[in-house]
Amino acid sequence: MFAVYQVPDYQNLIKNPMDFATIRRKVDLQAYRTVDDVAADFQLMISNCMTYNAKNTIFYRAAVKLKNQVGDVLLLLRRIVTVVLLHIRTTLTYLHSSCNTAYEAPVCKCRGFMQ
Repeated sequence: MFAVYQVPDYQNLIKNPMDFATIRRKVDLQAYRTVDDVAADFQLMISNCMTYNAKNTIFYRAAVKLKNQVGDVLLLLRRIVTVVLLHIRTTLTYLHSSCNTAYEAPVCKCRGFMQ
């Protein structure tokens, strides 16, 4: 994260800090279960940045740009996950169509996806 002595008032203003290093660590540890989980941490980081920094600073403007650019990437990622899940469901349904056992399709817990 950051050194507290560099921004001593940060912890007074920001109650739930989040940063890229923490997001990366959670990705590496496979701590995220859905795209929405990653998006929530990213949004928290952006919100914190925009709360702490004045609108006329480079940090605030960078947060706005990141929010827009990464938002587009997350939307694409959600679409990819939807297609992959559909393919998996179709394949599993086909494979199980000749079996006598009951089959339950996997459930995606991502908002806005097939349930």
